[in-house]
Amino acid sequence: MSDHKRKQSKRKNKNVIFPTRLIDNESVELVSSPTGPVQTLSLSQIDKEIILDRLRKEIVDNFKFSLSPENNRSRKRVRSDNVASEDSCVDGGDKEVMKTVLKSRFRVGINSCTRTLERFFHNHHAIHQNNSIENNEHVALGLQPDLVILARDIRPPNMLAHVPHFCNLLKIPILLLPGRASTDIGKVLGGKNTSIVMFLKRSDGQIDDEVSIRYHRILDSFLEFAKSKQPMSTTNS
Repeated sequence: MSDHKRKQSKRKNKNVIFPTRLIDNESVELVSSPTGPVQTLSLSQIDKEIILDRLRKEIVDNFKFSLSPENNRSRKRVRSDNVASEDSCVDGGDKEVMKTVLKSRFRVGINSCTRTLERFFHNHHAIHQNNSIENNEHVALGLQPDLVILARDIRPPNMLAHVPHFCNLLKIPILLLPGRASTDIGKVLGGKNTSIVMFLKRSDGQIDDEVSIRYHRILDSFLEFAKSKQPMSTTNS
């Protein structure tokens, strides 16, 4: 190794400050894993606000999504009172397609996101252990995570310590939001504190009509922008 590369390596190592014991760490920014410590850099406060603003406008508003039943009922009352609203232009069939598209590609909450990550990880591992599986790999993998948005302020952090580990192994982009992110994500989604949301890739074999393609494009547009904001995030040291 040249002197220049050795100096660069030392400089990088100095930038990573590990706690004396990983169990003492107070954030999912640095977690222990079987393959070593995984560090995930958090976004800046400005980028966090931009991501949440676009999440609200492009996903919550376009797909009429809310975790709160009261918010859903309120939306229905507004639509019935304001026939000239944009929502009134969407017929019942389009609404069902819209819900189906979002349900196929969006997960909210620790349990739902963990199940999806674990299922994809086990399928991914099985495929790579079985050399006889070749051309139908995408079918065997099933639902494939495309982006994870994670709150840095989850307490205790070990509740979500497995997420950076899975994302690191599977090369899934992860956005770690600073500050009171779990509260902020919850507000955007119209519910209580939310620590994690996940977006999935579109299924390759899926046959779509014009309406579903339009909603898939909305999701893809948001994902493309969100992933462009990812720092050199999940690294294995």
